Amino acid sequence: MTPARMRTLDAAIAQLRTDDPGSCLTRHALRKMVLQGRVPYVRAGAKYLVNYDGLLAALAGDVATAEPDPQYGVIRAVK
Repeated sequence: MTPARMRTLDAAIAQLRTDDPGSCLTRHALRKMVLQGRVPYVRAGAKYLVNYDGLLAALAGDVATAEPDPQYGVIRAVK
């Protein structure tokens, strides 16, 4: 089993643009995909680490198995 290629959002976009110079995916769009659970990821503190192979699969139309971030789209009480 090969280890997952985990990338930060910026590194994933940079890798995608290296692999496909004509890619139009933006950092903002990738972040939304992560928060909606369409791309597999893990949290490392405040950072999102994207599974790069899962990103490619999601862009190809395959179904991702990630759970959406439970705080995305939720209004939180201000303390």
